[in-house]
Amino acid sequence: MSLVSAFILMNNFVGPWPQWLMSQGSVHERVWFTLHMLGGMLFGGGIVLTTAIEYMVAQNKNESVLSFWFDKVPLLDAAIVLPGLTLAMVSGTGLTAAHYGGLGLAPVHIQIVFYTLVAFAIWWAVTDLTTQGSALEAVNEWSVSTAAGNGGDDDATKEEKKDGVPDVVLRRTVSNVVSCLFVLALYAIMVLKPGTLHY
Repeated sequence: MSLVSAFILMNNFVGPWPQWLMSQGSVHERVWFTLHMLGGMLFGGGIVLTTAIEYMVAQNKNESVLSFWFDKVPLLDAAIVLPGLTLAMVSGTGLTAAHYGGLGLAPVHIQIVFYTLVAFAIWWAVTDLTTQGSALEAVNEWSVSTAAGNGGDDDATKEEKKDGVPDVVLRRTVSNVVSCLFVLALYAIMVLKPGTLHY
């Protein structure tokens, strides 16, 4: 995420970079457009789908299902969401080079999309990626204590298990919903192009 953010900032404030890839005509505009559509599909679809699955997993309240999900969700992020986000941002930057001569010269609504993507990446890294491991640990501990009959739970542990799942799992639902709102905002900006369309 740091490298992709640095790539965007370089292209916005310095100019098309790297020059051999981002200069006008180095890659056909339709190639950039195809890659942009594929990246957006993987990124947006991955976020919405994993949010829906994680909500169903949390509502299921089955220890083995929860443990399996939090063990595999980093793999889904690494295989689908992160490559999709990277592809969307790089190809989108290529499109701005093809259409406008660079990201820094693109209309405001396009720059807003990239800043929103950077904000999403920060949000996702801070609230989602950092809690995947702790959620798995909490689920495993919860599973062990449940198997032991919950004997000796103190008040804090009982509070953490409200609604039948560890509290960190419930907090992740908020992070996931906000991530989906980011996706909605991004697509709305790209489609509605505020400031350019007249109704």
